[in-house]
Amino acid sequence: MSRSAEDSSALRIDQDEAPAGYFAVLKSEAKPLDGGNICRACDWRQECDGLSHRCMPYAVFSCRDGGELKRNDGCSVVFKRKRANTNSATNPV
Repeated sequence: MSRSAEDSSALRIDQDEAPAGYFAVLKSEAKPLDGGNICRACDWRQECDGLSHRCMPYAVFSCRDGGELKRNDGCSVVFKRKRANTNSATNPV
């Protein structure tokens, strides 16, 4: 079955693929209002090396060990920092 970024109802984000202390949000729901680079909407950006905690839905091969890297859920996401005061409506666990 083909997944489209526009059809977010068909996507199920695997929160286990997010870095510790962060949760994943679909890029289609987090895009900057000014139309700028989507990476600016990601709180994980400063630690991003493009290899661990993939945000892209397609597979790449690691330059470190040649292993395949991909999101198992097939979603295109950004990572948002979890808040200390969690609210399940805005801060999923």
